Order: sequence, then C-alpha cells, then structure tokens
Amino acid sequence: MEFKPAKCPNCGGDLQLPTDKEKVKCMYCGTELVIKEVFKDQFGPTIMGKKLEDIIQELKYGGNGEVKISAANSLGTIGDTSTIPVLIEALKDEEEDVRCAATDALIKIGKPAVPALIDALKDTNKDVRGLSAVALGKIGDSSAIPALIETLKDEDKDARWRAALALGKLGNKSGVPVLIQALKDEDKDARWRAAWALGVIGDKSAVLALVEALKDKDFSVKNTAAEVLGKLGDPTAVPALFEALKNKDEASIVRWAAAEALGKIGDASALESLTYIAKNDKEADIRNAASEAISKIKSKTP
Repeated sequence: MEFKPAKCPNCGGDLQLPTDKEKVKCMYCGTELVIKEVFKDQFGPTIMGKKLEDIIQELKYGGNGEVKISAANSLGTIGDTSTIPVLIEALKDEEEDVRCAATDALIKIGKPAVPALIDALKDTNKDVRGLSAVALGKIGDSSAIPALIETLKDEDKDARWRAALALGKLGNKSGVPVLIQALKDEDKDARWRAAWALGVIGDKSAVLALVEALKDKDFSVKNTAAEVLGKLGDPTAVPALFEALKNKDEASIVRWAAAEALGKIGDASALESLTYIAKNDKEADIRNAASEAISKIKSKTP
C-alpha cells in the first residue's frame, strides 16, 4: 500500500494518506474524511506525485497489466470526470483485470459517468457493452433503464445477462416485461439472471412466467425460479412448485428450492403433499426440507 502526506482539514494534523482508499479517519480528531473530496486541493490533479496526464498515459500505453490496473485505480480515486472517455476505452483492454479495474473506476466516478456509459452500451466492442451495463447497475441511476432494456436484445450473451442483472439492481418495474421475455433467452445465464432480477424487483406480475420457468431444461434457471417464487409468496405457484418437488428425476437443488419456496409461501393447501414427501422421499435432504416447510406453514396458519 502506498501513502501520500497530507493535512487533516479539520484539525490540521499531519496524515499519511493511503492512495487506494476512498475514506480515512484522522488519527488525531477521529473525523471521517472522504479522500477525493476533502483532500482535493491537496491532491490536485496528481496522485503519488504523478500528474493526471501521466496516469492517463500509463492506462493507455502501460507496458503491462499491473501498470494499467494501478493507473485505473488511481483515476477512480481522483474522480476527475475528464478521464471518463479513456476509462471507457480501457474496457476494451485485452486483459480482464484491466477491464475490471476500469469498470470499478467508472463506478467510483458515479453519476457523471452515466451518459457516457449509456452511449457505450451501443459500442461495437462486446466487452464495452457488457461492462458498461455492470457499471450502470452499480451506479444505480434510473436514466439508464431504457438503454439497459435495449441491451437485453444484444447479440452478445454476456451483455444480455449483465443488462438483466443491472435492471434487477435498479429495481424499477418498467424492466419487468422485458425480463419476463428474457426468461426464454437462448442463453441459460441470461435466463437465470433474468429470474433473479425479477425477484429483486418483486413484481407479482412475473409469477406465471416464473412458474413456466420451472420447466426450463437448465437446473440453475429452475432453481432460481423456485427461489423467486418463494420470495414473491403468491399461492398460485403452489401446484407447480409441488410438481417440481415430487419429481424424483429433478435435480436435488431444484427440489430443495421448491420445498423451501412452499414453506415461504405458507399456503396450508400444501401440507398434505409435503407431509407425504417428508415421510417417504428417498433423499434425506428433501425429507428435511419438506419438514421445515411444514413447520413454516404451520407457524403461519391460525
């Protein structure tokens, strides 16, 4: 870890400022200080004695990945909005760690980066499109929703599932219809992440589509759909969840998730069927899951 000397603006105490942190506490007065704001005048456009332009050059032309990663981290710490274009360009770097560091830097810059990131969702480079979606989801600005909805139609599967995750993190119900459509995406990663996003948003209009997703050919999609149905708590899902639970050819993780979902929904109509599973299923984990579901339902039943 590297440090830069600075003074606390509250008490004037001499500090050694860590260049890879966002916040520090003054060891003298205990005041929490945000590095790039409180020390802006002391930092200026430099970090560890390097000028902003020198750091940009390291990110663009650094001889190895470590140099570029360090440069991207520094730009994120400085937070100068003039570096947004070069950070977006770094999303094309051949090294994944450099791309991730540039993404993190853009997230640190925050809302000022949103317009450029929205534009980057149309870039010809698939990594730029996908990582821009990641950054937009973590920044959390709702102005990105229309562009992220369009990205769910992207030709690249990674860009699609990253857009699904971003829409989930934004939590806006306007994304529900396209996320429901994404449950039928050709890529399983896009499908299960769409299910996850629907769970985060929590709109019960997705219940029927999630019930249908319990029939998906991929276990991760079915498992996530079962978990989300339990979270949404709609009793209309009970018959389909029990079908998944009693299907002995189904993956154990899916059957377990179905039992847990039935317990969360808490509908007494499932008790008889769960009791049969709890007594007769050949898998101990499934019997235990059914028993736990019975206990949860009984605790909710007057």
